[in-house]
Amino acid sequence: MSSAQSRLFLEWSVRQPWIVVVGILVVTIFFVAQIVDFRSGAMRLGIDASVAGLLPGDTPDRMDLESLERTFGEREPVIVALGVNDVFQASSLRAVDALTRELYRLPGVVEVMSLATVDTLRSEAGETFVEPLVSRISDNPASLAQLRREILGNRLYAGNLVSQDGSTAVILVYFDEETLESDSQGSLLHGVAETARQHAAQAEVFVTGAPYVKAATAELLLRDFTSVFPLAALATVGVAIAVFRTVAGVVVSCSGVLIGVAWILGGLAWLGRPLNLVTIIVPPLLLSVGFAYVVHVVSDYVDEVRLPGSRSRRVEALQKTLGSVGLPILLTGLTTIAGFLSLVVSPFAAVREFGFIAVVGVAVTVFLSLTYAPALLALFPTPRRSKHSGGSTGWIEFLARRLADFSFEHRQAVMLLGGGALVVSLLAASQIRVNTEIIENFPQGHPVRTGFMAVSERLDGGNSFNVVLKAERPDAFLDPRVLAPVDDFETWLESQPEIGSVTSLLDHLKLIHRTFRDDDPAFETIP
Repeated sequence: MSSAQSRLFLEWSVRQPWIVVVGILVVTIFFVAQIVDFRSGAMRLGIDASVAGLLPGDTPDRMDLESLERTFGEREPVIVALGVNDVFQASSLRAVDALTRELYRLPGVVEVMSLATVDTLRSEAGETFVEPLVSRISDNPASLAQLRREILGNRLYAGNLVSQDGSTAVILVYFDEETLESDSQGSLLHGVAETARQHAAQAEVFVTGAPYVKAATAELLLRDFTSVFPLAALATVGVAIAVFRTVAGVVVSCSGVLIGVAWILGGLAWLGRPLNLVTIIVPPLLLSVGFAYVVHVVSDYVDEVRLPGSRSRRVEALQKTLGSVGLPILLTGLTTIAGFLSLVVSPFAAVREFGFIAVVGVAVTVFLSLTYAPALLALFPTPRRSKHSGGSTGWIEFLARRLADFSFEHRQAVMLLGGGALVVSLLAASQIRVNTEIIENFPQGHPVRTGFMAVSERLDGGNSFNVVLKAERPDAFLDPRVLAPVDDFETWLESQPEIGSVTSLLDHLKLIHRTFRDDDPAFETIP
């Protein structure tokens, strides 16, 4: 579109204001309907709190993660920890069994693992017995003491399904991934916590695990967004009232920028793209950027119609306004877009998405500032000439002028202070550290943080990571000579102070070997 055509289009929006305003409002209603379900009031726009989008897509680490998920599947459990006096009491074991059954009945649950679902291996009179642990629950103290020794002596269970001191039992709940992804409100995961507290009322209940923390993070972000953004919008209204002191100025400036935010959020919901840990900052960003654009239009228009002796009609005043501020706003928008375009080459998917959304958002706010704002101004009565237009100024103009005069009169001191502030800022910036502990986003005392810390302290840690070993030939890991260095590596990992416990195929082999040798601990080795 040429400059002449652009000018004609902008002038048309002023001469046909009803068409422009009604058309934009219709589009806005469509996008708002994508954000919120008008019938239920529920948010349709989701929030993805996973860190997957923060990982570069073509690095060895990301490719290893994707290979792991393809080979072994995505299995991240919700961890339910029950704090009791003694897990190895009959009442405690039966409570674990009952809760395990209740959790398995929840929608989307495909597997539940606990002391009530595992088997025990024992050797007796040269024979090996494989029995479900739940079948060995009795009120006999001797039998329970024997069960305690077997479970706490089993490295597959001790520290993983029961704490080393026998005071905490763990239940691992696995959900179907597709069902979990469709649960945008986190109701399934909240159901785990509610079920645990309802059926284990006599125990301390702690819930954690990657899916639970992810859902809680999304809920926290959504709650912050729905509370902080309205406050930012109210602050914008307050600034508009202080600056313009007219109904037209406040309505046009605030509605224009809010419509732009609604278009972007509605477009994301329409496309099925949730906000993530990075793009969640787009709405307040557009609020500030868009408000600056529309303020130029409204301010220049008000100045135009309030000129002493001015007899310009609204349409003529708006045309003059667009002629004076249209190009500067367009150029400012293009430079801002160019800045955000630099983000689309980022290796991080979430940052790239943020760049694309910001580019579209700035373009939308520029479009609305040059079309919707003047069209809506054309529908309001011409502002009366202010009592300040004869020579005096308002308090904002007065403060701005005094600040400018002060800066000019003390320009050397101002420049020295600015340079000093720059040096201090650079030194402070060098102390920035990257923190990937998502759990620290939750305040002290929050159930999610409390649950994570309790599991970390009572068991062998609340975080886990996988080490994948690949061999060049098939069945290589069936050879004891290959397993020996793997065992050495596992031993080294366990010696690290940051590692709580290590579990691998070797632990299963060692346990079987020990059981076949009359449960002699000396034979807990690779056969």
